[in-house]
Amino acid sequence: MTPPRQALLEFTAKMIHLRHEQPVLQRRQFFRGAQIWDSAYKDLAWFRPNGQEMTQQDWSGAQVRSLGFLIGGDAIPALDAEGKRVRGDTLLVLMNPLAEPVEFTLPALQWGVDWGIAVDTSKPEPVPGRTPAGGAVLLAGRSLMLLSCPTRIGR
Repeated sequence: MTPPRQALLEFTAKMIHLRHEQPVLQRRQFFRGAQIWDSAYKDLAWFRPNGQEMTQQDWSGAQVRSLGFLIGGDAIPALDAEGKRVRGDTLLVLMNPLAEPVEFTLPALQWGVDWGIAVDTSKPEPVPGRTPAGGAVLLAGRSLMLLSCPTRIGR
């Protein structure tokens, strides 16, 4: 197998593994953009590169190109086999379609304490370490970054 094909196969296997290990990626219901039960997070929230939650005006403007979305790990409207709430990590996906890099400020503390990079499509392996809420990450041009944060329980 050629090196590019091998790399694609390994990346695909990693994405399949990630989907299986993260409950927020296994939802059976549509997102509502709201808190579920007593969740600390909305099930889905959208962010500008400055770390601020997007407004209706942002969706209407042509200036927003790069953006991110957060999937709340404690806002899953499902119960497990024992009737307990399903919880997982909170995930933050940052997307940059531009050719040049974009600096993203991570959302404020209310959205997560610290974030680890699980996937960075511009690098073969993510950079180890954690970035605190309000910290910044540099997202390469035409790439996607997936960060995870352990979900805190309740509000």
